[in-house]
Amino acid sequence: MTSTKTTAASVLALSLAGAAFTVSPLFADTPASPLFSAKTIQVHEVYAQVSGADATLTPVFTFDVKVVRPSKVKVLMTVNQDKTGKGKPNQYIDDGKVEREYNSNKNTFTIVDAKTAGDSHSQIRGMSMVDKYLTAKGQPEAGSTRTISTETVGGQAYTVVSDKQPPRQSGPNKFYVVTSQLWINKATRLPVKNSFMMETDGKIRETGRMTFSNWVLNKPIPATQVAWIPPVGATLGSEPKLLAAGAVAPDFTVLTSDGKTTHLSDFKGKVVVLDLWATWCGPCQASMPHLDSVYKATKDQNVQVLAVCVWDKKDAYEKWLTEKGTTFAFPTYFDSDSNDKSFAATKYGVTGIPTQYVIDKDGTIAASNVGYGDGDHRLEDELTKLGITLPKTTASADAK
Repeated sequence: MTSTKTTAASVLALSLAGAAFTVSPLFADTPASPLFSAKTIQVHEVYAQVSGADATLTPVFTFDVKVVRPSKVKVLMTVNQDKTGKGKPNQYIDDGKVEREYNSNKNTFTIVDAKTAGDSHSQIRGMSMVDKYLTAKGQPEAGSTRTISTETVGGQAYTVVSDKQPPRQSGPNKFYVVTSQLWINKATRLPVKNSFMMETDGKIRETGRMTFSNWVLNKPIPATQVAWIPPVGATLGSEPKLLAAGAVAPDFTVLTSDGKTTHLSDFKGKVVVLDLWATWCGPCQASMPHLDSVYKATKDQNVQVLAVCVWDKKDAYEKWLTEKGTTFAFPTYFDSDSNDKSFAATKYGVTGIPTQYVIDKDGTIAASNVGYGDGDHRLEDELTKLGITLPKTTASADAK
């Protein structure tokens, strides 16, 4: 999860590999939606994180989407964490030939890699769910179970499409299950919200929610509103690259959970798992039970976990500590440098989270991993290569 050339970086990725931001295909097995025949589509979307016992909704991203069939798409993406009101939207533009993303924080734009089998590599496009509007077909992910029900709230009937993913292991004999629930207004046949639910220890809670409003269909959209018009002074940028295996891991400074200063160099002689996350990032949160299980299995083998909260607000991190800090055994840290000044971007080439680096005892990069998905054992595989012993059930056959 969960951003892409955005303020809180190119990163503010809800990296789509993450379970908490995996979205069910829209409208499969439901009555035909007017979206499938609309020549133009406009919609306002808000993704909010759900936290606390009172299920507080905290808006994280806002998307304003325009689609002109057959192939023109424009998405304005605002990072809601910008409290100054000065932040300009980031942009994704597909003019039918070239896809571009614009980073308002840097006033630069990049050309998105060419589509593979029709799938865009743009994270902004993926997070906005725009491709779900453009296809009438869709099946649940492999291994997922789909149920369709009817719910009535406030006198309004909704079709609820629930895709329940297979259980994921979070530790010895511990599992969690992620379910995506798409609510469709039966009268309009348009989506109202997409809720992301997590079940652990028999308890189900909502972790995130995308809401849809202000649908406008078949209203002519001027060509200039979906064209690529470079903002004043914008220059062509390039995406930073992750550090390669064998490179020296740059030193950095972060704060411990109790406000003290620590450095990467303080842990030389240990294998370090550098885990970069944020409170607003759904995939980051989904990956934490897995990281916790690896931490417990390796903490007595001279392995140090540095789980650093990046691209985030200090009060959000402190709130997370209060609500979830005792849930996991691994230590967490906070990067007080803001956004593009963060060591994650400036020294480690990170553009999306969660991202993990494995650093060997000599302080050199052993491996890097981006995103998190079901059955993901890349971290265990890399640690095994460095001589760390892990339970047989946690490492894949590739490392054996």
